Amino acid sequence: MTGGLGAALALAVVAWTTFSPGLEARRAHHHAHALWEAREPAAYSFDYHECHGMCGDCRVRVTVRDGDVVEVATRPRSCGAYTTDTAPTIEGMFAIAADHHSTAGIDDVVDVSYDSLLGYPQHVSAICGFEASDCGSGWSISDFESVGER
Repeated sequence: MTGGLGAALALAVVAWTTFSPGLEARRAHHHAHALWEAREPAAYSFDYHECHGMCGDCRVRVTVRDGDVVEVATRPRSCGAYTTDTAPTIEGMFAIAADHHSTAGIDDVVDVSYDSLLGYPQHVSAICGFEASDCGSGWSISDFESVGER
């Protein structure tokens, strides 16, 4: 019986690690990141939106060239304090997604959607479990435009 119990336990561990939501999310993340690295344009721009709790409609237009932010424009002009040093790149969005996947609690919900062509994270949301109050964040990218090829 001990041998059978050990085999059943080993099978359960293999099934959990093969089909667990965390592993599936990591696989999707790595696949999308590899796609991005293979197709990343030399220069690109996108609209970025970040929300923690109550948010206004503030979009930041970010332009990246050779991995560095070279221009930032907020819409409307009065919102946000982003600069070329603080605005995110696509690599920064991948880091946000990875960080939230790795630090999520057991009843937290982290959802990431990736662009099917280039792989960049289009939307990241993190919602804390039922015991937390006033907890939830979101980051999104829209109007992505390649302005230079590799």
